[in-house]
Amino acid sequence: MDGSTPQPGFTVKLQRAHFLLSELREAMNGFFRERPYTLEAAEAPNGDLVTRVRVSAEPPLEWSALAGDIVHNLRSALDHVAWALVAEEGQPDEWTCFPITDKERSFGDRARKALRGAPEARQMVRGLSPWRDGNEDLWLLHRLNIVDKHRLLLVVGSASTGIGLRMTFRGFEEGDSPITMDPIVLQPKNIEVPVLDEAVVFRVLAEARKQPADSHFRTDHDVRFDIVFGLDTPAPAAPVGPLLERLLDATEKAIQHLMPRL
Repeated sequence: MDGSTPQPGFTVKLQRAHFLLSELREAMNGFFRERPYTLEAAEAPNGDLVTRVRVSAEPPLEWSALAGDIVHNLRSALDHVAWALVAEEGQPDEWTCFPITDKERSFGDRARKALRGAPEARQMVRGLSPWRDGNEDLWLLHRLNIVDKHRLLLVVGSASTGIGLRMTFRGFEEGDSPITMDPIVLQPKNIEVPVLDEAVVFRVLAEARKQPADSHFRTDHDVRFDIVFGLDTPAPAAPVGPLLERLLDATEKAIQHLMPRL
């Protein structure tokens, strides 16, 4: 024994979530480096320019388990904090946990049971508004964790999450250097999950392709893909990496809010 003070359980859980999220990010970056989704553009008989996606690989099923482990560690970190909060005022029991509810009106009864004997802790937790309309990230973390207890948080790929448009202005005078404007990202109203091989992901109508020969503008586009949660999860079609980062940030902020009581 080195005599050092052991880390609080919630700190260990947060560290584990950070490690797993870093591992998932690295795996996804490697996946995209292999170019699993490529685009093929061809002119249709009516003159439209049709872009299709070729899908050569799908993300491994293990990523679903990895996402679930990240969610579980974050939710567990909050429960560890709840245990520590109750221990400051009373005696934790088998019902002790961090209360998160669907509706604000349900929170009072849930918190009295989850944080029994710790009225000051209940007030601090209430200050986080841990219900769906108050703190959606904490609520979503809670729901995803419940789903993962019974089935995999299915992670799917080849979801088209946006179209980037770039406009280049070549100048009016001979010798002018072309200027490329910052891209505009258009997000589709409905995200198709998953995008199937050879699916149409972008179409330029024939009329829109007609451009005067002396036009000083050129427009290019690219289709953006991401790894997303499946449609039958509490986070349908949400990109996995950014959402998990958001949930981690919400968990850390919640713990920081409660630290004065610990």
